[in-house]
Amino acid sequence: MGERVTRHPKLVRRALRWGNEVENHTWSHPVPLLALSPHALRREIDRGRRTLRRVGAGDPRFFRPSHGAFDPAVTGAAARAGERVIGWDLPLDRFLHGRASTKAATLAAAAIGQGSVILAHDGGRGRGDTVRVLPALLEGLHRRGLRVVTMGELLRSASDTAPPTRASLPTRIPPRATTRPPT
Repeated sequence: MGERVTRHPKLVRRALRWGNEVENHTWSHPVPLLALSPHALRREIDRGRRTLRRVGAGDPRFFRPSHGAFDPAVTGAAARAGERVIGWDLPLDRFLHGRASTKAATLAAAAIGQGSVILAHDGGRGRGDTVRVLPALLEGLHRRGLRVVTMGELLRSASDTAPPTRASLPTRIPPRATTRPPT
């Protein structure tokens, strides 16, 4: 979110140096996003975009709407900003609550498939569990022959060019590309 980017520009630059993609997730994470007027929606996307550009992340190519909520208005506003709406097919927090890190990692790794897009939060209330489970999860994916890639690489590898949906993006990819947890 643009507000956090403003507070932590060095973190964004470090993520970029490490080869991550840093993309748009609105300026202030409004909920519900779908209730915004067209003007307010455009302002959220544009302000997030400008903030990323200002800290050196360049122009975002992808937009992940708050809570995965999108409709034609959101998709259109993102497209007008030059961004593609991106969803996920597996929220990592589904495996975290009330489980030890190793158990959560094992269950999540078993559910992740080739081409999965994983939603993994690392901030906010109770989100430290995500950070704790990632090493074991990444090891489990590696053991299964899966590797983490950026969204850009995943989509470049995709053979399915259907419009994005929240439930599945993309649906088929060649064997060389696999998963990418958000950073």
